[in-house]
Amino acid sequence: MQDIETRTMRMNLQSMTRIGFIITFALFIILFLASVMIGAFLGPSVFYHFPRQTIPHANLERNNTLPVSGLTKLNQQLILDLQVGFIGSFDSELDVVFLMSVFGRNSNSSKWKTLQENRSYNRKLTCRKATGSCDSVWLAHLPFLGYSDYNFTISLINGTKNNNIGNIEIQITVAHHSFTLFELWFRFIFLVMTFVVILWYSHKLRMFKWKDWTIEQKWVSVLLFGLLGYNNPIFPLGILVNGWFLVLLDQILLVSFLVLILFFWLVMFDGLWKEPKNITFLSFYLPKIVLLGFFWVMALVAFTWTQLHQLDDVGTRLYEITGYVFFQIFTLLALIIYVFWLVYASCRAIGNSKTMPYLGLRLKFFGLFTMFVMLLTAGGIIFGFIGPISNNAAEFLSFLSLFNLYLYTLAFVYLPSKSAYTGRKLDIGSIRLEDEDPDHNAFEREEDNSMVKIEFEKQDDDEIEMQNIKRDEDESSSESDENKKKKIEPRVDLDD
Repeated sequence: MQDIETRTMRMNLQSMTRIGFIITFALFIILFLASVMIGAFLGPSVFYHFPRQTIPHANLERNNTLPVSGLTKLNQQLILDLQVGFIGSFDSELDVVFLMSVFGRNSNSSKWKTLQENRSYNRKLTCRKATGSCDSVWLAHLPFLGYSDYNFTISLINGTKNNNIGNIEIQITVAHHSFTLFELWFRFIFLVMTFVVILWYSHKLRMFKWKDWTIEQKWVSVLLFGLLGYNNPIFPLGILVNGWFLVLLDQILLVSFLVLILFFWLVMFDGLWKEPKNITFLSFYLPKIVLLGFFWVMALVAFTWTQLHQLDDVGTRLYEITGYVFFQIFTLLALIIYVFWLVYASCRAIGNSKTMPYLGLRLKFFGLFTMFVMLLTAGGIIFGFIGPISNNAAEFLSFLSLFNLYLYTLAFVYLPSKSAYTGRKLDIGSIRLEDEDPDHNAFEREEDNSMVKIEFEKQDDDEIEMQNIKRDEDESSSESDENKKKKIEPRVDLDD
């Protein structure tokens, strides 16, 4: 297990002090709370409510026209709710059947286009004597607006024959154009920020080979690209263009990011404490891919199916769609299996961290930080804060910023530390010739042999030249001695 500490580079996580951790968490909390405050106090209203329209009891069986005009693409969607008056003597539940037709046209046209005609919708109403009315129910939902003007014609089958039913009040609601602009700007801001973080993250890790990256660094690089999809770069196009394809693509981007981050959490808790040789595709990754791939298909079909059905029939309710309950049950089943698996992997990782101090720091940071984000996400799903329709600007902005800030923080903490860069420079400076091209090494060795040979030949020539010089000096010296002898030879006296 000690091999885990040395097989990858050191990260900022290992070099940060306690104060550094506190500052990092505090900055994350401050930015997250700031997004909540901006949405709560500066964000516009999500919906705009048109004045209520009343259908008298005497006209319930007639075709009552409800016009809506002056809409733009920024209004995004339209919801039609109704509240039935109740004049019964005790609380009861009523089954009523409505007939509805929908027509649309643009402001520059005088011809109405029939979107649907005389479709019946059954609604079960819970009515109370104390309030004199039934609970409000929605009758139609247009997921996007293709026209500026709409006409709804509504009638109630056998409405006048039911003495317990009074007047009906109609409430038409659309997305506020100011909120759409608010959503566009903040999606764009986070999209640009994510792109900048990807460039910064890639620049910091450009000196290291992929095999030297830690498991955290590899996954953060993948999640940052998934975050681009979560920020929905096609959102402006989806507002302007009608059609089912952009609806499908929008759901694919959202569901894919959520499944990707679920896969990341499971891999991290299950893979941090394992040796690389034990992390194989068949035994480690394939079971997780099968489970989350099944979850991805079920969730994508469920989300997309509802959107496409509402495009075809504005009054469709989810539980009335054939097969929707089936996909919902299997999606929930896959999610339950995932939760149990994640808890088991977390317990195993915590148990192994006691014998691996190096792993303990990585696991504590990732575990605590991720659990905090998980709890916020689970709370948002349970209380309905996360969904296709936001109730207020604070909900939208808080959960948009949550995943962005989460991955930005991970990217900073998992960057290589200064010591990793220093070690990398030393490694580059000590590269051996054996790691280079064999043909190049052979050429270098041949060149070295040639240089040695030249050196030896040059050395032999120098020795011969030195010997010649020495011989010449010896001859010159002998001649000089003879001349000296002649000069000092004594003169012979002839007289003697």
